[in-house]
Amino acid sequence: MSTILFPWTTPYFSDHMTLHGHMYNAGRGIVISGSNDQAPYIKTAISSFRAMGCTLPVEIMYLGDDDLSEDTRAELETIPDVITRDIEQMVNDQGWELKGWAGKAFAAFLSSFREVILLDADVLFFDNPELMFEEPGYVDTGALFFRDRVVFPQDKKSFLRKILPKPVSGKARQSRWWSGESGEYQESGVVVVDKWRHFLSVFLTARLNGPDRDDSDAGKGTYSFWWGDKETWWIGFELAGDTDYHFHQGEAGNMGTVSNIEPIEKPKDKEEEKKEEEKTDEDLKLNVLDTAAIEQQPHKTDAEEFKDQLDSLTKLENGESQESPTETQNEETAGEEREDAENPTEDKKEPSESTGAEGETEFIYPPTTHDDVLRAVEAAEAEQATPQFKEPEHPVSAQNISATTTDAPAADSEEELATPVPEPAVKSERSLSRRHLAKRDDWFDTALNAKHTNLTGPAMLNLTNQYAVLCSPQLLHLSLSGRPMWFNGWIQQNKHEAASKVSTFEFYMGEKKKDGEWAEWGIGANNMCCLKSDGLKAFDEKELNALKMIESIAYES
Repeated sequence: MSTILFPWTTPYFSDHMTLHGHMYNAGRGIVISGSNDQAPYIKTAISSFRAMGCTLPVEIMYLGDDDLSEDTRAELETIPDVITRDIEQMVNDQGWELKGWAGKAFAAFLSSFREVILLDADVLFFDNPELMFEEPGYVDTGALFFRDRVVFPQDKKSFLRKILPKPVSGKARQSRWWSGESGEYQESGVVVVDKWRHFLSVFLTARLNGPDRDDSDAGKGTYSFWWGDKETWWIGFELAGDTDYHFHQGEAGNMGTVSNIEPIEKPKDKEEEKKEEEKTDEDLKLNVLDTAAIEQQPHKTDAEEFKDQLDSLTKLENGESQESPTETQNEETAGEEREDAENPTEDKKEPSESTGAEGETEFIYPPTTHDDVLRAVEAAEAEQATPQFKEPEHPVSAQNISATTTDAPAADSEEELATPVPEPAVKSERSLSRRHLAKRDDWFDTALNAKHTNLTGPAMLNLTNQYAVLCSPQLLHLSLSGRPMWFNGWIQQNKHEAASKVSTFEFYMGEKKKDGEWAEWGIGANNMCCLKSDGLKAFDEKELNALKMIESIAYES
């Protein structure tokens, strides 16, 4: 069975039990997956770790010479306790191709360490990363994950019910996917895991990034349901029935300079709220009365009304009399018919051209024919039967999630969870990624285009009745005490442009406002993200020194 599920380890390990046993006394280390373009990031990161007192060995994993050249590898290995290893030599990817983000899970799994801190190449720390092993969540479970921004509220409860073992675990039901808070849950820039303790779970995580990633046979793989490797870690653990993992409870946030300030809407006083409630109640009563009156009237469909008009028109064309005007005829039309009956000698005007008041020719078109009306009826019926596509609205803020977008409350018992519930077919969620659904609010555009130079200094920390807006491509992760721990996104305003300026880091904010509600995010091109909140804080001296050191090392690299 293990050979069928995980055949790709055979080039390096004869069997999986040998691989598992090999991990037991393998120690701790840092693993970074990177390429030639990311070499400056990696060199800066490792040098900064060493300056912070980290002595952990580092393995840089790559996918062949084209991914990381021999010259680049030699340069990186000049840093003490750093080696490079080629994953291509350890994985049999016959029938599929190991590449890109997918290599990260394999890098962690096939590294020589038992306990791994897996890092993206653009991750940087404010303190010694070795302290990650002392985080309470890791000590308790042996698997520490971090959460992404709270963006694009989306209920994925149905999806989880379909793919996870029954009954769905309490951990999964506590996730943002289950609650609908956010369509993005895990940020995989940092993963801390004990591979020996979670051997099968990490194996399954690698599989989700391997043969099942693109599913060339059926055309839909795991990457169709989320962005890259992000969610594969906690999903891999859940699929293995392993809920012994922990999501760090520190907030995500943003860092940089204040781009703009926005007024905070004052809450309404009780008297104003009471008046609005009374008006709402009165409007509701009137709506109920109007609805009742409408329901008492006979209701006809559009098609039936067309056909009534068609019958009336046919009778008029054939010279047949009508017992009474149709419901669609107005009093003026009825009056004209009575006048025609009283003056039978008056000539009837045939459809023709007539002259208007100013001598201009006015065209009187011939009456609609029987066939014209039938075609109109068929077109109307076809339009009603055709579902109209409407672009979904996905607000960037996680506030005020409508109850209509969520399923019924989660079951409280395993028996209830085990009850089959009819569900729609699983659909790809990838189109709902943050890369595809960046909402452009007015405040966001204003912040991106702002050229302010006076929104700086300690005075910004004393804003009242105003939100600060921070914009940067970096994603900050805060400790349980609310201080900066690490960030990803490198240090430039656009890491994809070599000439891009280095970001200025003066303030930071978590994504929760002072009232406990989620703040708003705006997501733009090149992952430029703006956070609007009222929790502006300044970096302390130690944190500023860490940022200065990182910037200095980056210039040298």
